[in-house]
Amino acid sequence: VGGDVHRNTASGRGGAFFVDGPARIVGVGGAVSENVAQGAGGAAYATGDVALVGVGGGVIDNRANGGNGGALYANGSVSASDIAGGISGNSASGSGGAFASVGGLSVARVGGNITRNRALGGDGGAFFALDGSCALLDLDDEPLIEHNVAG
Repeated sequence: VGGDVHRNTASGRGGAFFVDGPARIVGVGGAVSENVAQGAGGAAYATGDVALVGVGGGVIDNRANGGNGGALYANGSVSASDIAGGISGNSASGSGGAFASVGGLSVARVGGNITRNRALGGDGGAFFALDGSCALLDLDDEPLIEHNVAG
């Protein structure tokens, strides 16, 4: 994906992408922003694992109006890395304001702040992993992780 993944909507799950199986989203040149799903996974939903690798902008202002994972939801694990911008302003009606997974969750090499994500009816203002394993690795220049709200 060379440009933005921007302003996509779904009446069900996955505002921009719904994948029945594992998903690998690589090389988004711009931002993943303002995508809306009426179910889970504001920008992307997968019945397997999700890998989001190489986002030139941020993961910003995505919404899951009827479920978990304001930006990404995986029925497996979520792995997100090399996000040049921040992860901010995402919201879910359930858990995981930005990312939610049934399996493990790891976030690595984020170049911006992780702020203002909201899980309106559940746990994990920014990130939620049902299996309990969540890792934040190799975050650039000590980004702010603040104002993420759950419940």
